[in-house]
Amino acid sequence: MALRKAVYGLGASGRLWWQTFTQKNKDFGMTSITSDDCVFSIRRGESVLIVAIVVDDVLMIENDESLRQEQYAFMHGFFEVSDDRDLKYYLGVHYTRDSGDVVANQTGYLERVLKRYGMDKCKYTA
Repeated sequence: MALRKAVYGLGASGRLWWQTFTQKNKDFGMTSITSDDCVFSIRRGESVLIVAIVVDDVLMIENDESLRQEQYAFMHGFFEVSDDRDLKYYLGVHYTRDSGDVVANQTGYLERVLKRYGMDKCKYTA
C-alpha cells in the first residue's frame, strides 16, 4: 500500500512532505548542498538563492530580490506559503536589525526555562 496523501501526525507524513518539497526545489533548478539535504541553493549568474528547511519552517537568503520572488511564486503554486520578508523569529532565535547589523537572541527561550524551574522572579546581576 502506498501513501497517496500525507495525514498530519503519521510517521510517513514528514518524510513525504520533505520529499515533495525537495522535488519542487529541484524542479525550480535548485540543488541540495552536499553537507545537508535540507539546504538548497541556486546560482544564476551573480544571483544566489539559498533555502533552508527545518520541519515546515523555511528560511530564504538571497542577493537578488527578483530570484527570491520567482522562487516564492513557484512554490506558492504548490504549497500554502507566507512571506514574512523580514526575519523575526526562526528556530527559537529572535532576530532584530540594529543600524544595519542583525542581532540574534534567545531571551524568550531563557524566560520560558526560568519560568519552568520557578526562577522567573529571581534577581540577576550583569
